[in-house]
Amino acid sequence: MVLHQLPLGRNAAINAECGNRADENRGVLPAFALGQRYYAPYNYPLDKMNVAASEIETIDKPFALPIFDRVLAEHGFDLKGRGNPDVVSSSNLQTTRIGNTAAIAVCPASTTSPGWLIYKVTAPHGAFEGLSVEVDGRAFVDRKKDPQVCVRVLAGVDEATTEIGEFHDAEDLNSLHRFDLSTIARGKGSILVRIEMHAPTVRPEFLDWCAVYGVRFTQPWPVDLTNLPQRTASVELSRKRNLLVSWRRDAELAIAEAEKADQPSMVQRARDAYAKGAYAQAYRLANQAICAKGP
Repeated sequence: MVLHQLPLGRNAAINAECGNRADENRGVLPAFALGQRYYAPYNYPLDKMNVAASEIETIDKPFALPIFDRVLAEHGFDLKGRGNPDVVSSSNLQTTRIGNTAAIAVCPASTTSPGWLIYKVTAPHGAFEGLSVEVDGRAFVDRKKDPQVCVRVLAGVDEATTEIGEFHDAEDLNSLHRFDLSTIARGKGSILVRIEMHAPTVRPEFLDWCAVYGVRFTQPWPVDLTNLPQRTASVELSRKRNLLVSWRRDAELAIAEAEKADQPSMVQRARDAYAKGAYAQAYRLANQAICAKGP
């Protein structure tokens, strides 16, 4: 989402809820690397700020950007989606709204057995060359480590019985859980994918602690499009690149506004700085021209 916003100008990540927990600081590193103007760790223990800051004590380490595959189909349980895959069977599930959010999800209807659903996914052209499933969801017990509460993915051609992987102790709804199905799907026209939600140790009123609110099936890009130079840069270089993009747009907007201020010499200085790639300086000069119009 931040990468989408950068070409529109500098932006900020606010209200990153931390629940008064020092270990809830995963946003600090990407916020820095993505050139955020501000990052607000909301409800973060102030006496533990050194823990959050430790994420960016070293900025010469690699920062890999996410890879977005082609979306084949996606299923949202609020009845929204595109190219929805077929749900061929399901059991022991209930649909609910996850508390304090707008997310509509499915979760087990009881603790005694897992809730599950099976998708049939069909290749758009002949047979699959590769396939992945991305699961938006969570599986955790509050303030505990409990691998019994998990979301499990299985797949197969006739029956979805081969276990691909699982996630547990995953509380953050924004975390993306990606599973590569290529070894089973490659060369096949269709496969079955089973998603199970296990919640044997949670209290019945908290079954949505183990929930899925989105399922997305993706295909890799063709080799001729992915045979590109290495994309991973350091945290420091990534921040500089992203600031370059966002400052450039801020400078463009400021110069456009400054042109209304009847300060041609100051606007020209801003244009000259922009032409040299000094976007922050161009932004400052353009705002000086805007301010000169005022009282």
